[in-house]
Amino acid sequence: FRSISPSALTITTPFLQPAVVGANYDQAILASDGMITGATFNWSLPSSTTLPNGITFQEIGNPAVADLSGVPTQAGIFPIVVNLSDNFGHSVTRQYILTVTEAPVPVIKQSLAMATACQPYSAQLNATSMSTLTWRIFSGALPPALSLAPTGAISGTVSCDVVAGTYPFSAAVTDAN
Repeated sequence: FRSISPSALTITTPFLQPAVVGANYDQAILASDGMITGATFNWSLPSSTTLPNGITFQEIGNPAVADLSGVPTQAGIFPIVVNLSDNFGHSVTRQYILTVTEAPVPVIKQSLAMATACQPYSAQLNATSMSTLTWRIFSGALPPALSLAPTGAISGTVSCDVVAGTYPFSAAVTDAN
């Protein structure tokens, strides 16, 4: 247990919520001034702190409140250092990690062309993301001799002795994040 003196500044926000590329982000950063009367606060980021593209840092008022907000345009892990000082000569620094992830890949139902016995087959599963996608069979199975590549390409030559019918399957896709 640590006692905080009345003149102590403390940045009280314990962590930053994660952000998603393309989605509005708004994270308040709060501080306690130890109940100093007449304090004026100054928030800042050191020049070594690089915010994700699309995110800005600003003071939003007293008591000691700052804000990270905007729409991030890049995924990544961003170390962020926040400084707070007052007009009485007190200062405090806090380090955070802001994680920005790609938007989840939407579930896509896709109909594929019919495969014919003894014939080559080729199809491409589709999804969109700003990063590399990797596909795999999640459930069910493709007809014998067809395979799903990590790129989402289904290919092969359908076996001549394949049993005619429906081969339901589900594919899962993940992105690099």
